[in-house]
Amino acid sequence: MVCGMPSPAGVNVLQTMVGPDLREYLLVIPTGYDSDTPHALVFAFHGLGSSPTEARSYFEVEEAAGDQAIFVYPQGRPLLGEGLDGWDLEASGSDVAFFDSLYEDLTSTLCIDPQRVYAIGHSYGGYMTNGLGCFRGDVLRATGSVAGGPPTSACGDERIAAWLAHGTADEIVPFFLGEQALGSVL
Repeated sequence: MVCGMPSPAGVNVLQTMVGPDLREYLLVIPTGYDSDTPHALVFAFHGLGSSPTEARSYFEVEEAAGDQAIFVYPQGRPLLGEGLDGWDLEASGSDVAFFDSLYEDLTSTLCIDPQRVYAIGHSYGGYMTNGLGCFRGDVLRATGSVAGGPPTSACGDERIAAWLAHGTADEIVPFFLGEQALGSVL
């Protein structure tokens, strides 16, 4: 945690190198950001074919957090065969490395409370969120997933709080996959 260093509030489109790849993300620092007060950090993952800007619009969670949280909306990459931006869901995949890189960058430049780091996601972003709950339970305090499926790899021994919501009439991610996600993260 690095506190006491001022940082500009507002919405910033930023880039970072992850291995050989240049990755983009949207960083939202609240207007009342106090560089001497540790803030929660929330990673918000968009659905397949969406974007950080769209996710920010449909999540609508910043107002509820007030000035207490910093939000980061990572940008997925085109998936092979799909052509739509999504997430590499493997435990050792490029998007888990992207999460790790963002976490390291943000905690080394902003006043982040390491006990209040969360991930939320919708649909394919829910898959990513559920996976991170398994793969990065040592970093995340809790996850929230809407219409996401199960992780692609077995969860470790670390367990965190998880909130999952899934509609029985979902025609994109079938309800049974939400049930599988619930079974894997609990």
